[in-house]
Amino acid sequence: MTTYTTLSAVLLRLGRNGDLTATTAPTLTEAATIHEGITADINAALATGGVTPPVTSPAALVSWLGAVESWGTCAEILKTRFQDLSGVNTEGAWTFFETRYQDAIKWIRDGSAATLAGSGMEPASDLTRNPDTEQDYGDRDEARVLGIAMEL
Repeated sequence: MTTYTTLSAVLLRLGRNGDLTATTAPTLTEAATIHEGITADINAALATGGVTPPVTSPAALVSWLGAVESWGTCAEILKTRFQDLSGVNTEGAWTFFETRYQDAIKWIRDGSAATLAGSGMEPASDLTRNPDTEQDYGDRDEARVLGIAMEL
């Protein structure tokens, strides 16, 4: 399966928690399986958003998808590594990555932050989302409050 980043790059994000071997929980082989599963989740979200996976361009989008893949993989690895912990502050590390990952997957699926089109992203604004609706930003009121003279 084509991934957006390497497992070794993901493990670097985990610092000393990324030192996986054949005897750690998870093992290095299990981490590779987790990584591929996260890639499959991302590709499914892309397909739901109307983008044919795998995405290969533009480079900025591929790089961002690599970060999303890292966040998801890091969250799953940390949940597996520390599943027996309980108490205050035991969820902090994996929830950081999980929150970013889940937000990104939601963003990909529903296009709430931008429009996904083809194999790239297009910028979006109020004007592009609502071309038939004029938004009153109160420019004249702002000028009056700031004491700026405007010609009518």
